Amino acid sequence: MRRSLVVLSMVALFLAANSCGEEGEPVGPTAQDAGTVEDAGNVEDASVQEDAGETSDAGEEQDAGLGDAGDPPPPAEWKPVASGTTEWLMEVWGSAADDLWAVGKGTILHWDGAAWTSASSPTTSMLLNVWGASADEAWATGFSGALLRYDGTDWQSAGNPAGSSLYGLWGSGAGDVWAVGQNGEAIHYDGSAWSTVTSGTSVWLWSVWGSSSTAVWVVGHDGTLLRWEGSAFEPATSGTSEHLFDVWGVSASEVWAVGANGTILHWDGSDWSPQASGTTETLHAVWGRSSDDVWAVGKAGTILHWNGTSWAPETSGTTVSLWDVWGIGDTAWAVGAGGTIVRLAETP
Repeated sequence: MRRSLVVLSMVALFLAANSCGEEGEPVGPTAQDAGTVEDAGNVEDASVQEDAGETSDAGEEQDAGLGDAGDPPPPAEWKPVASGTTEWLMEVWGSAADDLWAVGKGTILHWDGAAWTSASSPTTSMLLNVWGASADEAWATGFSGALLRYDGTDWQSAGNPAGSSLYGLWGSGAGDVWAVGQNGEAIHYDGSAWSTVTSGTSVWLWSVWGSSSTAVWVVGHDGTLLRWEGSAFEPATSGTSEHLFDVWGVSASEVWAVGANGTILHWDGSDWSPQASGTTETLHAVWGRSSDDVWAVGKAGTILHWNGTSWAPETSGTTVSLWDVWGIGDTAWAVGAGGTIVRLAETP
């Protein structure tokens, strides 16, 4: 199956800072784009196409069990899972193994442990992020100022004090949630209301993550790194001018950032340092279970795994862009273009 790529006037930003050339690759906007690009409310089909059929309509997961008696179990594999949609899926998060959410272009999907099904969305805008504090307290953000809240029953629109597109979302708890985005916008939720916070920059901010409410990192264009320690954002030195698209960590002294052209940075509690990724593909997301079990995903179906010593490629089974990776328990998920969802099939 082939489908038209979503081409947004904003693709000079996200789906051009994170999107589509002929193969859907992130290509990063120039600085002047930020002042002239419209939000993603204007969505048009383009003649450029991306083959999302390799995984997006795949059937049931295959058994990853033992082969012949006495043989060792095969290595863990990423297997396609039917999503029921061909819309781009941008992020996945869940409160439990049988309570996951995936969001995308006017799309919200829910996993109940057996299948992905569509949930009602109050917006047609591209949703880029989903994060929650519990099964009945979750948020989603995206283009055109989209800010949604889930109360355990329904997704509803919430007021966005910045009014602009929000590209990154994370919280340490229900009363401490951050969203960052267009033109350096940052907003914070204290459990009662959202308010704007000065970031000190006007560059596009793509991701936010923290080990606590007073140890928060934000990444963005041109190698931008900001740190929040409880009172204000302060710039940090990344050592790169590449766009950084995601940040995630195990602890305050074990943090990863990924971005354009295979960029991977590591924070050891004192300094950020570049890491050998073994790829020049743009990396969109990073997530892990522990300090020696981390994944990064990106363009052209790229999945890399960190074993505590080095990064190595894994087979995703797709060539479409993967936009996020996240997991819970012994299972990890990656989502991407054309409704693609792949799941890490663990061996017994």
